[in-house]
Parts: sequence; structure tokens; C-alpha cells
Amino acid sequence: MPTISKEFIQEAHGTVDDVRQQDQALEQEEKKVRERLNEIEEMRSNFAKVNARINSYPPSGCEDPCPRCFIIEGVPRKMKPVTPENKIDMFRCSHCELEIEVKA
Repeated sequence: MPTISKEFIQEAHGTVDDVRQQDQALEQEEKKVRERLNEIEEMRSNFAKVNARINSYPPSGCEDPCPRCFIIEGVPRKMKPVTPENKIDMFRCSHCELEIEVKA
């Protein structure tokens, strides 16, 4: 078997070290991608719930329910009237600050 110089051996080991570092970097990147995919799956699952809530809006037992709070969170919160201006009734949600103008 031919003799190989120590420089060649060192270079081979250095190459292996480089590849290992690349592998570790890719593993970290893959972990981040998987975490993001899990976040996306959860968000999409929530979107399905949001889409289903429109079929039960307005919820029973809540007068003037905030559409945003009910659709996004599934929580019926009463919107409160604000002082009307120019024959326009204003309603505001104290939770999400949504304002709706209702023409009188």
C-alpha cells in the first residue's frame, strides 16, 4: 500500500470536519423550518375554525356582538354604543377597539 503524507491525511480530516459543520448547520436550519411548518399548520387549523364561525354569527344571547372578536377568537363580546355624530350611530368593542358605523 502506498504511503500517503500526513498533509493529505490532515486535509481529509479537515474536509470531514467541514462536512460535519455543514451538516450541523443544515440540521439547525431544518429544525427551524419544521418549527415554522408546525406554526403554519396551527394557523391553518385556526383558519378553519374561523371559517366555521361565520355560520354561527351572530351568536345567540349576545346583543350587538363584536364580529371580529367572535370570528377570530370565538368569544361573543358586546359592542358598546358611542356618542352618535351626524346621524351615525357608532359602536366600539372595548376589547379589540373595532368601530362600526351604523347609519340611522
